[in-house]
Amino acid sequence: MKLTHVIFSWLSFWALLSAHNLAADTQGINAHGLRSGWLKSNGQYTAALEIHLAPGWKTYWRAPGDTGFPPQFDFSGSRNAQELEIIWPAPILFGPQDMWSIGYSGHVVLPLLVQPSDPQSLVELNIKASLGICDDI
Repeated sequence: MKLTHVIFSWLSFWALLSAHNLAADTQGINAHGLRSGWLKSNGQYTAALEIHLAPGWKTYWRAPGDTGFPPQFDFSGSRNAQELEIIWPAPILFGPQDMWSIGYSGHVVLPLLVQPSDPQSLVELNIKASLGICDDI
């Protein structure tokens, strides 16, 4: 299995979004970014991490199976984010039957639910993500 370890860092403001790829020459990732969302009536903010994988490439779910690498997210640099939850879409199974992995291929969107400490103030998300990607198992 050829496994590549990718590290991303995203910084987001409600009004301004920017994405920084710390592994700029990573094969297997066509594009990635942080997408703005909306403010819900309960004061919770919805955003999303978006990843476009190259054809044939895969990344892993929170429980990656026998051969995968679980994604790791660090939100510790965020401001005014009292609680943050990742909503995991339904994954797929891939690989040979004796070495199943669980994850995603193609286009992946991971919704984020953010509960601000102060709903009247700007939320700043500083997200560091460490993902495993592969093209062959």
